[in-house]
Amino acid sequence: MDNQLEGGQDPAGDATQPADTGANESQPAGGSRTYTQAEVQAEVDKTVKARIDKQRKKHDAEIEALTASEQAALVRAEEAEAKVKAFEESSARSALVASIAKEKNVDQDLLSRMTGSTEEEIAANADIIAAAIPKAAYPDVPDKGGSGDSAASITKDAILAIKDPKERVRAIAANQHLFK
Repeated sequence: MDNQLEGGQDPAGDATQPADTGANESQPAGGSRTYTQAEVQAEVDKTVKARIDKQRKKHDAEIEALTASEQAALVRAEEAEAKVKAFEESSARSALVASIAKEKNVDQDLLSRMTGSTEEEIAANADIIAAAIPKAAYPDVPDKGGSGDSAASITKDAILAIKDPKERVRAIAANQHLFK
């Protein structure tokens, strides 16, 4: 022991180990412990590795959260695109139905309730509606603007000679100018 320096090193520079006293090696009971370069490097490497592992776990969790968030955003974007596409298709169909209904002179609301998305399908549906619904028959109403033909063809005596009372009243109402 007489060729050891202070701190437990011998003149060759090798560290010597103190005798095992049963106390904690990092803080021996009577003094300080010296470490070799390899022990210090191993301890630094262990500490750095622990910090790197901790950061890696933190970054992995952040990446996983961002990936999940990105997936959710993609799903929302796809849903929004689908809604926009459906709206555009519906709008285009409505415009097509309106133009064909006007062209074919059929009810637009009735035509819009029928299936079909192409111009040909909607036009065929309009033709079916037009064929199924009879045209409105307009009654013969005397022209009040007066060409004089209807007034000249009927007389007061002819109206009074009508046997059906309802018909006679209608004729009198239509030709009041004869009864003034």
